[in-house]
Amino acid sequence: MIRRILVSAALLLSAFAAGAQSVPFVNIADNSRRMALGGADAAYSASKILDDSYKGSADATYMMWQPQALGNNLILADGYFKLADKFALAAGGRFNMYKPIDVMNEQGNPGASFTPSEYMAFLGFHFAAADNLAVMANAKMISSSIAPKYAGQAFAADLAVAYDIDGLTIAISARNLGTKLSYSKTVQNNLPMTVLLGAEKTFEFGDNALDLALDAGYMPLHSCMVAKAGAEFSIQRIFDIRAGYHFGSNKAVEPSYASVGIGANVNVLRLGFAYFIAGGDSPLKNTLAFSVGARF
Repeated sequence: MIRRILVSAALLLSAFAAGAQSVPFVNIADNSRRMALGGADAAYSASKILDDSYKGSADATYMMWQPQALGNNLILADGYFKLADKFALAAGGRFNMYKPIDVMNEQGNPGASFTPSEYMAFLGFHFAAADNLAVMANAKMISSSIAPKYAGQAFAADLAVAYDIDGLTIAISARNLGTKLSYSKTVQNNLPMTVLLGAEKTFEFGDNALDLALDAGYMPLHSCMVAKAGAEFSIQRIFDIRAGYHFGSNKAVEPSYASVGIGANVNVLRLGFAYFIAGGDSPLKNTLAFSVGARF
């Protein structure tokens, strides 16, 4: 119990010690499929409108952070629907649920417990400017309450452009462009702004397919690089085997990890599982994620 409280508190307060950055959970991939690919999703997220194989999708994901140590959970949900050949709307959100932590009173003794929470909601617009050119924009509202008297909100946007060249999709995006999180008059933290260049391509072998995804990014606040790479092999378009690696930076509250996962596709139904492999005291060690969704 004591270890869990200490680790949870350290994770929550790491934003203050890491260059005044908050809410790293907004940079986690949207579902277990992308999590298992190391989080590589820049090209996919920006180019959905160019895919004529489906009209819409809906996904829900339950992620357990270090279930044996922290017991914190993240719930993610998102939906996507094409209004016309060239236009689509996306919407969703995520809720970061922490376990209660003990709060010290002014005398240094344990006082009442406090349950931190964070959430993000977004509304997105996708537009096919040409047969092989897509533009995407998301508007976000982010809220964070990490300690008594430390609660704030921020507004942000994601912008992206994707271009398809004979099945190779290349995209550039800027995420979390927005205001600071004002926890108090004196504590105002930055959002984890990230600029990403991504590429993705699917190779088909009869009824089987191999999907490769790669992202390279830069986080201006910390002047550090991030990279994400993943591969998925689909067997008969029914079973999927996935693996990836995410190269991050501890100073940006985005640690490195490897990931593996599996998926199953039954008609419109999509099921997925991802497992994070990280060493030491990484906040992602032994993290699990489950997804259920539909594509229609």
